[in-house]
Amino acid sequence: MSDDNVTWHADEPPLEHTRGVLLWLGSMVFLLLGFFLMGTAADQDSGVLFILGVVSCATALMLPMAARS
Repeated sequence: MSDDNVTWHADEPPLEHTRGVLLWLGSMVFLLLGFFLMGTAADQDSGVLFILGVVSCATALMLPMAARS
């Protein structure tokens, strides 16, 4: 079995690997929260909740891009 498909290698610092995992988890939390808020806003006819959902989803997409720079 080849190690070519492994995303984490022994020469990569563990802190960077942990940072990437936490960044992914944080992004998923913001994304799912945004979906939930937009769905709740549709049920309650609330524009404020919908905007908060959009902002949450946008934050989820911006986190990985901001971390790269």
